[in-house]
Amino acid sequence: MGLCGPSKDKIRMNRTKFFLFLFLCVIFSWLIGNVMFTIQEKSKFFLSILSVFFMFFGIVVYEISSRASQSKNLYLFSQIFLISVLLKSTLFVFIVILAIRKLGYDKKEIIIPALFIYLIFTIYETYFLMKISHQKLS
Repeated sequence: MGLCGPSKDKIRMNRTKFFLFLFLCVIFSWLIGNVMFTIQEKSKFFLSILSVFFMFFGIVVYEISSRASQSKNLYLFSQIFLISVLLKSTLFVFIVILAIRKLGYDKKEIIIPALFIYLIFTIYETYFLMKISHQKLS
């Protein structure tokens, strides 16, 4: 750590690192849905689809946030962060309620594993957004 703070290599969230950790989150969420809980195949399928949703959501947020971190508008990144958190939590609740009420999934089987999966991807999203927010303008 120099006088100006940590070196850029330690802070920077590059694409390779992002996708590697995202892949690990997907694997970990698959393990939660398929190994940690004894649930029916139908519920395992739902949890897998939920993981894929979070994966694509994370990719979109990463791409948008990477561009916003380079903007001269100091508030753009914060606005994108807040919108992504609100959108993600709202969509998560909507998807779970839809799965229970309209698609007939057993709430006892999917709520707790879905919350674990949501937590995994939310922690990761917070981590990579913190790293992106420290990137300097090119």
